[in-house]
Amino acid sequence: MKSKIMKWNLQVGKALLLFGLAGLLVIQSGCGMFRDSLPDYRQEQPPHNPLEIPIELGGARSEALLEIPDIKRDTTLSEEEFEMPRTQPLMTVETKEKVLLRESDSDQWLLVLLPPEEVWTNMLAFFENKEIPMVDVQPLKGIAISDWVVAPKTGETIRFRANLREGIRAGITEIRLYSQLESQDDWVQIFAAVDDQDSMLKGSQVYLIRSIDPSDTSVSFLARNLTAGNRTHIKKAKDGTPLLFIGTGFPRAWSLVGPALNDLNVKIQDRDRSAGRFFLNPEDVLTTDDPSFFTGWFSSTESSGVDKLWLQIETVSGGVEVKLEVHENENVDRDEFNQWAETFLKKLESRLG
Repeated sequence: MKSKIMKWNLQVGKALLLFGLAGLLVIQSGCGMFRDSLPDYRQEQPPHNPLEIPIELGGARSEALLEIPDIKRDTTLSEEEFEMPRTQPLMTVETKEKVLLRESDSDQWLLVLLPPEEVWTNMLAFFENKEIPMVDVQPLKGIAISDWVVAPKTGETIRFRANLREGIRAGITEIRLYSQLESQDDWVQIFAAVDDQDSMLKGSQVYLIRSIDPSDTSVSFLARNLTAGNRTHIKKAKDGTPLLFIGTGFPRAWSLVGPALNDLNVKIQDRDRSAGRFFLNPEDVLTTDDPSFFTGWFSSTESSGVDKLWLQIETVSGGVEVKLEVHENENVDRDEFNQWAETFLKKLESRLG
């Protein structure tokens, strides 16, 4: 019996010895895995004098534990790589009304000086006021389509569609109305004369003017998806020419520039849509107290009539660029003209709806 006990104790002892040796190996390998990285930091960063503590406080020297190496890297961006962010200017159309009727070529719409989420519920209320039920309401897309109703005057079966979207600048909304007869396949845009009170477009303008209260306007959180912020800014070309960037396609940009020029009381003497040009009256664009100013700049015999000063719209990546151009002659001071052009383009940007 004793021999068996002694044999069992010997086996247990051997097992404990093996476990001990294995543990020692793990500890030794762990020390290699978790080595001190302080020398690496000191190698990257030149040593500095350690902190010296005053003698009256003990006089001990404190050594920096972790020194951050100096990364020699040029983080300065060139002007082409970085553009200073601009604040978003507010809509500055000088009018007491919050709802304007806009027209350009074959397009007509309402311009509401409020963001889409504040206009959406009021637009739906207009159809409710007209007792026209809505059957397809999509606030995320800004589309509301009515049910078929009978037109009071014509007796025809008709339905309506309202399209809302944010203006090219923050805080404003564009509304376009369309109609479709039951006998037709396509939607037709609704237009209105200034005194046409029977038009749905004019009627919605009157209703929105009366109902919208900027201090107490309900908000549609789903319609906030329509808000993207400003898509315009002023920049300069490499040669110093000022440019107005508009983040939309040419057709929409063309339709917006015309009404903006009217807001600035700039006479459009002629226009060429295929070339993207508005020919302007120089006296409306370049304001000056010097009577000889226009005589000196616009007296070229090589050019006459409306082609002396124009607004050029060109398609670029992500939108269009608008620049003011003048018929070249020896009297034109290009630096001075660029200053006038930049001032004018800033005014034009503030009127874009």
